[in-house]
Amino acid sequence: MLGLFLIGLLGWMGLRALRSRQSPPMPTVIADTMTPTATLSPTTPGSAAPTTNTPTSPMPVSTNVSLPLPDVPSLQRLMLELINADRRTEGLNPVIWDTQAAQIGAAHALEMASSGYLSHWNLQGYGPDVRYSLSGGTDAVMENVYLYEYRYDDGRPAPITDWPLVIRAAHTALMESPGHRANTLDPSHTHVGIGIAYYATTGNVRIAQEFVNRYVKLDSMPRTARLGDSVDVKGTLLAGASKPVINLAHETFPQTRTVDALRNATDLTYQSPAEVVDITNPTVTGGQFAARVKLASERGAGLYHIRLWITTSRDANALAADVIIRVQ
Repeated sequence: MLGLFLIGLLGWMGLRALRSRQSPPMPTVIADTMTPTATLSPTTPGSAAPTTNTPTSPMPVSTNVSLPLPDVPSLQRLMLELINADRRTEGLNPVIWDTQAAQIGAAHALEMASSGYLSHWNLQGYGPDVRYSLSGGTDAVMENVYLYEYRYDDGRPAPITDWPLVIRAAHTALMESPGHRANTLDPSHTHVGIGIAYYATTGNVRIAQEFVNRYVKLDSMPRTARLGDSVDVKGTLLAGASKPVINLAHETFPQTRTVDALRNATDLTYQSPAEVVDITNPTVTGGQFAARVKLASERGAGLYHIRLWITTSRDANALAADVIIRVQ
């Protein structure tokens, strides 16, 4: 008999811009963990129209057990279509597929699936903003994560025969959670990457959705520096972006985390531990902006976030970039 069927999801706690030295408001995000009382019944998934920007990234799987493996690109397309259907219903622009964000999500989903945990943090102690930036990303990213585990009473993984149903159930669960729904329907999001990992030896499925805000094109910046160095923050405002403000934030170097710590963690929402230490108003000429930011504070070495906030037609404080520089 099938004995264990688990669904779980974690939420994101947002940031707001500091345009003065007053403390920003702290929004509340609700995180839900659910244990259903019944297993899913197979259904026939509805047909989906093809998209012009489709996922192609492969999905990491374990091949030690002979179980049906999913067609991951089609599942990524399905989840993208479900997200955009709900965004259109709310009068929002659809999000565009982002391959880099999908690769970052896939790496996190695989680590969660293979290690059997659900968290916005990884074993290196990195949250989604750090993972994205250290992988070369410059935009702002906000994450939803989800788990599905399906196995027999004796612990053996049970075959999943209807993968589209799993994805539809995941989307429904995320949209029924206030925090995840708010992230999915955030009007500032422009792109998304979806990582899906299946670890067949345990029956663990993990999903990591990486929602991206892309409103600026930044010139190249160093990713390592020495305390007291200054960096030039330059770039171009893309369509719909105006009034840039730069927050310099600091966090200590992340500490590694154990699998047990991640499995037993009570911090089910994510908020970056970086605290704002300086504010800069860049000069703006036409669509170009520029500022010089000094990487220094009384806190010393650590990870310094250069966060660029902008105003859009829907949001007076939209996070458009979060570049992390390792400062010794």
